[in-house]
Amino acid sequence: MAAVLRSSRLTPVGVSAVVGVLVVAGLVSARYGLGTVDATTALHVSMLVTLLGACYVLDDPAAASLVAMPVGPLHTTALRMTVGSVLVGASWLAQLALAPQLVTSSADWHPLGLVVEPFAILTAVFAVGAWRIGARPERSAAPAALLVLFGYYAIMLFAPESFVLVASSADHVWSASRVRWVVLLLAGLIGDWWVLRRL
Repeated sequence: MAAVLRSSRLTPVGVSAVVGVLVVAGLVSARYGLGTVDATTALHVSMLVTLLGACYVLDDPAAASLVAMPVGPLHTTALRMTVGSVLVGASWLAQLALAPQLVTSSADWHPLGLVVEPFAILTAVFAVGAWRIGARPERSAAPAALLVLFGYYAIMLFAPESFVLVASSADHVWSASRVRWVVLLLAGLIGDWWVLRRL
């Protein structure tokens, strides 16, 4: 396991996880009085920053090291996914803990309802990245993973009202958007499972 971790590109995800927290902490310390909508937008910006580094987690700098590892590609990829998820998760929970201090309005706001969002995106990022490097470990997973990440954000920005994903708890589409995120998370987990089985 130590050999796998040493060969993994954890620096990008670690840095982006820290910067994601700093984005929210900076807004809080600067005493920007945001409403629920603005605070939700700020969190989605910090979430993007946090997820950027995760797109590089599955890349193997040594490329051929997957073959030389004492564990197979299945366990290597699964371990890298797990470590990346832990780093992203810790960062996101820290951001959500800081988030209520961004909101100065009296509107009812539940940032914990946003917990599932980065993990839904992360499962898709990992599934596509693992699929890309599955047959050829020397390839980089990052280009495909970044495409998925920005594709998700494009959908979040331009989705029709019937498929709204970004909402604050004061919006009438809040509950429906949470259900959609849970469905996307489950779809991503199924994708991860399917890809890992084929490694």
